Amino acid sequence: MMLKWLWVLVIALLVAGCAPAAVPQQDKASLDQASRASEAPKAGAAKSAAAPAAGAPGGAGSSPASGEATASWDRMIIRTANLTLVVGDVEQALAAARDITQTAGGFVAKSSSRYEGEFQLADITIQVPALAYDNTIQRLRGLALRVDNESSSSQDVTEEYTDLDSQLRNLQATEASLVRLLDRSTQISDIIAVQKELTNVRGQIERIQGRMKYLSRRSDMSTISVSLIPEARSKKRPPEGWNPLRSMGSAWEASLTFLRVVVEVALIAVVFLFWLIIPLCVVAFFLWRRRRQRPATGASSPQPSASPPEQ
Repeated sequence: MMLKWLWVLVIALLVAGCAPAAVPQQDKASLDQASRASEAPKAGAAKSAAAPAAGAPGGAGSSPASGEATASWDRMIIRTANLTLVVGDVEQALAAARDITQTAGGFVAKSSSRYEGEFQLADITIQVPALAYDNTIQRLRGLALRVDNESSSSQDVTEEYTDLDSQLRNLQATEASLVRLLDRSTQISDIIAVQKELTNVRGQIERIQGRMKYLSRRSDMSTISVSLIPEARSKKRPPEGWNPLRSMGSAWEASLTFLRVVVEVALIAVVFLFWLIIPLCVVAFFLWRRRRQRPATGASSPQPSASPPEQ
């Protein structure tokens, strides 16, 4: 009887120990099924949203092509221009050119004004942002009664800038390696050698950085040089006829010019050869004196006496 109840107790314990393990397995299966059921609508919604996007012109399906189409290479171009403008009033045109430069966001690099006879001439060099280059040219043309001359040039420095950027990265990597090597060096000779090479590399880095800054600034700002000429001076004068009096006057002025040049050359020769005059005079004096003394010496020399005749 006791053995029977013992077997019942063992079976009950086994059932109680297996029941907790079975319940979690069922819960896990139910949770997995529930998660799959909840993810199914989301996946369907994602597919339905992706389908029209792929069919649309600007959708995700066309993103590689659109990326290639919209990708633009940022080129660095230095642009310069030269204008010769005939204006009614040079002073007003010069002030208007300064206002145009300021409105475009640029600055005046150089400006000068002068008179040739009764006519005023002016030159101005401005620098404006590259994006405002074309608009500034058009506005400067609007100041002129006539554009006598216009020239422009552009220089693409993209390749040079790219090469400098690659060199800079390589040198910076070399600099970092040298710094690490310097930290590990213990002997004085090694420290001096590494420090010398590090100074050389840093000098190259600074030169490349300076050149890159120069190219960047030049490409960001365009240079425009403007010459302003008054309308009265630009008008061509009729050719004058032959005037004999004017020809005689020109010949007389030419002769005076030639005479002045001859006199100047003579004066220059005398001044530069003055240090030779005194030695030449001394030499000439001694030669002249020696030549005079030769006949006097010959005349005063005694003549040999004649021998008496033989008896």
